[in-house]
Amino acid sequence: MPIDASRFRPHPSGMSDPAPLSAFRSLGLLLAALWLACAPGGSLASDALPGIRVEGMEPAGTPSVRSMSATELVAGLRRAPDARAARPYQRELERRRAQSGSDTVDLLMDQALRAVRSGESGRALDLLDAALLLRPAFSEAFVRRALVRFQTGDGGGAIEDLAAALEADPDNWNALEGVAAVFRSLGDDAAAVAAYDQALAINPWLTDARDARDELTEEVDGREI
Repeated sequence: MPIDASRFRPHPSGMSDPAPLSAFRSLGLLLAALWLACAPGGSLASDALPGIRVEGMEPAGTPSVRSMSATELVAGLRRAPDARAARPYQRELERRRAQSGSDTVDLLMDQALRAVRSGESGRALDLLDAALLLRPAFSEAFVRRALVRFQTGDGGGAIEDLAAALEADPDNWNALEGVAAVFRSLGDDAAAVAAYDQALAINPWLTDARDARDELTEEVDGREI
C-alpha cells in the first residue's frame, strides 16, 4: 500500500497538518511498544513449545526455527493453529529483524534506545541516522526512527520512515501497524483498516491489530449504512 507522506504538511509549530499532537498519541504509544518489544529484555526471548525446537531445548525430530528461511517462518506463522504454536515463528522473525548484521550498528541502536529512555531525542536521531548510513536497508532502524521523529513533532518524517521500512522489508508488520495508527489518527479509517489487514495477512496473531481493525471496520460500516 503506497504511503503518501505529503499528507503531513509542515506546520509552523513544528507539528504536521492536519492532525494535532493529541491525534498522534496512539501512534506514539504503538511505536514505543514496538521499540521496547525489540529491545534487549523485551518480548523476543523464545519459549520452548511442543513441536518446535528452541535453542538449548530441542527434542529430536522437530523442526528448528533457527534453521528456517524467512519465507518458511512467515508460512509457519500463517498456518499455525493457534497463538501458542505461532509464537516461535513470530519471535524468530522479530529476533532476526532486530539484528542488523553489524556490531557497530547494533551498538548504535542500543545507544539510541538509551537516549530515548533518557529523553534525548536529538541524540537518538543522530545515532539512528548513523546506523542507517551504515545499513541503509535496515527496516527496524526506520521503524525506530519513525518513533523519535513522531515524538519530536515530525509527522512527515515518521511516515516517510515507515514507508522506507516497508520498502526494505514488506513483511514488517510493526511498520504496517504504525501506518495503520497514522491513518487512524488522521481520521482515514478505511486506509487504517487496509493497513491492519495487510499486517494481519502476514501475522494473523496480532491481537491488538485485530481488535483495532474490527473496531474500525464496525465504525466504517456503520457510517456507510
